[in-house]
Amino acid sequence: MDKVSPNHPVILKHTSGHSMVANTEALKIAGISINTLDPEGGKIERDIRTGEPTGVLLAFPAIKLMKNVLPTPSFAEMVEALGQANNIMLSEGITSATDVGLGHVGGPREIGAYQEAMDRGLLQVRHTVEIWADAIIDFMRIKEELDSLEWKLLSLGIRTGLGNENFKIGALKFVLDGAISACTAAAYQPYGADLNNQNNGALLIPEEPFRKLVKKYINSDGSYPFTQ
Repeated sequence: MDKVSPNHPVILKHTSGHSMVANTEALKIAGISINTLDPEGGKIERDIRTGEPTGVLLAFPAIKLMKNVLPTPSFAEMVEALGQANNIMLSEGITSATDVGLGHVGGPREIGAYQEAMDRGLLQVRHTVEIWADAIIDFMRIKEELDSLEWKLLSLGIRTGLGNENFKIGALKFVLDGAISACTAAAYQPYGADLNNQNNGALLIPEEPFRKLVKKYINSDGSYPFTQ
């Protein structure tokens, strides 16, 4: 990518959403260098000879390092995009859709964008949205988050069934590990096409805190979680 775009940041995201590749300029803006440590649960792929980052970022903790490089859409842009997406889906005969990562890009603003699009009649197909748990839960402060989960959900207006026939809140989505395609999915035995660089992947959320979160969430308002 450096040959094609040496002076402008370029980022390409894998279709799974669990890995990303960035050119040198994007790495510079994000502050990722040879001295950057791998974040817990993520991996910065490095050149085996020099130790320099290759630009490949594996799993969400590593992808989040690019947060300051990625442009964040405005509220108006998100509402407009929802309207455009609905027109495209209708043109293809699609009458229902599921958004499995609400909050992943714009945080709580995305919920408001859906509600605004609903109020303006832009949602012409049936939408079920799954709340991205990472958007409202800090897993590095799991004890405090367990105590405040009910308040967070209520303050955002999040509950299963919110909306109308074209906009409903579904589950709270927990991403427990990575993807097989990126060799970041947790496994009992090492795996991967590169026999010299196989690994077991990693859990992004420890098992016991996850069990407590699920129990707390189900008991909060009758809503339900799902995992990926």
